[in-house]
Amino acid sequence: MTPQVGIFFRRRRNPLRLGLVPTLLIGVALFGNGCASYAPRSLVIRPSAFQKVMRVWDSRTVDLRIVSFNVWGLPGWMNGASADRYPRIAQQLEELQPDLVLLQEVWTKKARAASPAGLEWSTAWSSGQANFFHENGLLTVSRHPILGGEFHPFRASGLPDSLVKKGALKVTIEVADGVRLNVWNVHLQAGGADAIRSRQVAELVGWVHASQDGQIADLVAGDFNCTPESPQYQALCEQIGPSVQAISGQPGFVTFDGLSTKPGAGQTLDHAFLRLVSAVEGVKASPRAVFTAQRMKDRLSDHLGVEIALRFALSPEVGRGFESLASGSAPASLRLHAASP
Repeated sequence: MTPQVGIFFRRRRNPLRLGLVPTLLIGVALFGNGCASYAPRSLVIRPSAFQKVMRVWDSRTVDLRIVSFNVWGLPGWMNGASADRYPRIAQQLEELQPDLVLLQEVWTKKARAASPAGLEWSTAWSSGQANFFHENGLLTVSRHPILGGEFHPFRASGLPDSLVKKGALKVTIEVADGVRLNVWNVHLQAGGADAIRSRQVAELVGWVHASQDGQIADLVAGDFNCTPESPQYQALCEQIGPSVQAISGQPGFVTFDGLSTKPGAGQTLDHAFLRLVSAVEGVKASPRAVFTAQRMKDRLSDHLGVEIALRFALSPEVGRGFESLASGSAPASLRLHAASP
């Protein structure tokens, strides 16, 4: 580890958070936030040079490996973190070999170096209008073709997060012949703002249920800034679908500790939820923590990453064309399986 990387390991501060609000307000005054717009934004999509589309064989299954990671990509003057860690994040992502990568807090151009950049990757993001205060910090990378998508900004927000554009970045990917998946990369309000997060959850649920893309499922993942005991988490489970942790039957694990070694500092704030729409007879899930390190000084973010292995068991009608996958309710016989050890 280089000496420059070591300088950023200080106690966690709320990303646009404690002690920084006056500075950010000055920035807003200088650059201007313009008229607030809550309409969905189009995405910048960089397609891959190599399209990966699986075929559904007699097993009628599709396997996906997903990584969600908050990279703590604030400007260095805000968190004291070295930008040298971003290429190391990209390298570790390449080594994990996921099919999908969902990154949060990619606030700066330097932070985009955390994204794997090989020719096999398609990348989607929604760029800000003019400056940092218009960014949403979300970036999604896929080995499968990205067919389209959009960014949905939250109407509900509070300081200091309201100085930027948090929301949900949705992409539709083709995971196999005739099989589409909607992927929602999400970042909710930070801090002790339960009421605001509840309003954001309601917005998110509305967007997910309104999506009509011929998808077999919606994967909703990211940094939700709420624990499994919170009412917001329970609402997500009830109104979108079960968490992959619940599907797996495995115990939960810490995803955020603010780089603190104090007992009880760790929390589970990063989650993934699955809404099954059609043509799925069952699903298995196996999540685990990634971007861990034995020594705190070797950590690359104040969050840990979440890797999820998913296996979808598909109905016989899959492969007859997208028109056979119109949105609807999941079959009554839907089974949620715990992953094999």
